[in-house]
Amino acid sequence: MSEKDPEMARNHLIQLICLISTAAVLIIDSILGIFGLGTTPVLGFIPWWMRLILFGFFMFFALTLILKSHKALFGDYFKSKTTPDHLVTDGVFEQTRNPLYIGTILTYFAFVVLTASLIGLGVVIGIVLVYNFILMDSEEKALEEIYGDEYREYKETARKWEVG
Repeated sequence: MSEKDPEMARNHLIQLICLISTAAVLIIDSILGIFGLGTTPVLGFIPWWMRLILFGFFMFFALTLILKSHKALFGDYFKSKTTPDHLVTDGVFEQTRNPLYIGTILTYFAFVVLTASLIGLGVVIGIVLVYNFILMDSEEKALEEIYGDEYREYKETARKWEVG
């Protein structure tokens, strides 16, 4: 899959729409929460300091997954931005086929925890479904077309969602 691949461009657009919609919902819900109108009061019983600690935990794990997957795919990303010419199955990809997507979803979840937005949680659940049934499935279909049996064998050893 190259950057010029229309399927890849569609996936990037879907991810951008997910990001913008989540940010908008969290911002609007947080602003409404100031006036007692948002869903934040529902989860507002969780102290701010506990939400901040949980946010830090989820962000650390998310960024670790994202950085490790970038390193496995591109090596030292800041020195070389070339894409691999083979199926990458080592590093974090030994444990999961989708560390970038899992890291991204954990980032969304971290912001939901930080804002304590119940409606934001609903949006993230929707995003998980979009990632699972649209992004991951289309990417796996393309990888099967490119790598064939090698990718099908890899699917038997590494899970779609599980890490560790």
